[in-house]
Amino acid sequence: MVYCSLKLGTPDFARVMIEDWLARREPYDSSSGQSGNISEDGYEKVLELYCLHILPRLGQWDYTKEFLEYESELPVQRREVR
Repeated sequence: MVYCSLKLGTPDFARVMIEDWLARREPYDSSSGQSGNISEDGYEKVLELYCLHILPRLGQWDYTKEFLEYESELPVQRREVR
């Protein structure tokens, strides 16, 4: 649905969907291995869409940078790539 909303030119709708998913998702705790694997639940892919396609289309470059600074589940190397 996120890809469809981007194709239809409604990145604001895609943002709502992703933010809702992020709010409901159980964070991954790498120290205990609980709540699934980051790559298995699509977290990296969702963040890629959110930070590289949705937020920029909404002119939210500053928020993208701030979001990635506070994001704690991805390894530092992956955050820097984004």
